[in-house]
Amino acid sequence: MVSGQTRQARGIWWVLVLASAAAIVWFPFLEGPYYQSVAVTAFILVLLGVSWNVMGGYAGIFSFGQAAFFGVGAYVAILLTQHGVHYLLGLAAAAGCASVCGFALVPCFRVRGIYFAIISLALASCLGVVANQKFPGGSGGVFADLPFGAYSAVPYYLAAGCAVLGVAVSLIVKVSPLGRDLSAIRADQAAAESVGVNAMRCKLVATLIGGGLAGLAGGVYATTQGFVDPGTVFNSNYSLLPILVCVLGGLGTVSGPALGGAAWSILNEVIRSHTTNGAYSQLLYGAALLALALFLPRGALGIRFRRQPRSDLDRKGEAPEPERIPTSSRKQSRQAGADHLTSECESVSGQAAVRKVLDV
Repeated sequence: MVSGQTRQARGIWWVLVLASAAAIVWFPFLEGPYYQSVAVTAFILVLLGVSWNVMGGYAGIFSFGQAAFFGVGAYVAILLTQHGVHYLLGLAAAAGCASVCGFALVPCFRVRGIYFAIISLALASCLGVVANQKFPGGSGGVFADLPFGAYSAVPYYLAAGCAVLGVAVSLIVKVSPLGRDLSAIRADQAAAESVGVNAMRCKLVATLIGGGLAGLAGGVYATTQGFVDPGTVFNSNYSLLPILVCVLGGLGTVSGPALGGAAWSILNEVIRSHTTNGAYSQLLYGAALLALALFLPRGALGIRFRRQPRSDLDRKGEAPEPERIPTSSRKQSRQAGADHLTSECESVSGQAAVRKVLDV
């Protein structure tokens, strides 16, 4: 039976979703081309955040290689557009080609944590160097005529639609059996494998989905900008910003990347519009990130908007003063409690936590 608080939370969630959808639809009628371009950048950042969240937030694959998927998608989309292919087909091809590139990370799944992050960053950097030397246009980049007018609202709606599609894919993964297996792998991969979870297959699927979404983000960038070059699309910022967006909004949540991408884009625009000195801008960025790390360590979704219910003892009044225990007795009790807790923790294996996630 669904509780009243659960129904209230679902109602608030649907209200926020409908309000966001209405705001997205009506935004081009309220703002000019400049703010539409800012919104396009925000949607691309949201899509990048969603792509990393599927890998890092769901499966615990801490990757610094999103720039590689982003760059591949951007080049595929702009080259196809340059040869007269419809931009929607170019976006689909960008997502597909970037997803296939995820197979290059399969040998790296044998390492985890910071080692996997370093390897993925190295692979992305190497691909950027190769693109600078061997890709069409070289370091000078590739131009293509935009498939729509300069003041058209099509780029805005295209980016918004792709961002919504990315969030929908993330939601499907989250509630599917794959999402349950990924949560178990993130909790304890060895224990998950011991109860029958195919960790390699699940991590590969998560990487292919995340790479495809990052490639789609790169395709949107190329289609809306009409120009790509290796120094831009393979920049390490496109590997770091998705992580920042997920941490800012809420790691491992469906709507976290959307909240984080919107918040970061607004913060970026406010700081850029009120400062002319680049050094001051970097100082404000650092101060903002420090404040977020201190006051929102679990992201925006970690905020609790309602107070916890008071206990019966709190309703009746203050608790009586506890009986004082001699210092030596307190030390002995604490030591005994610590020894008991240690033995209990050692007796509980990682399988218990994974079984709880898998409901087996």
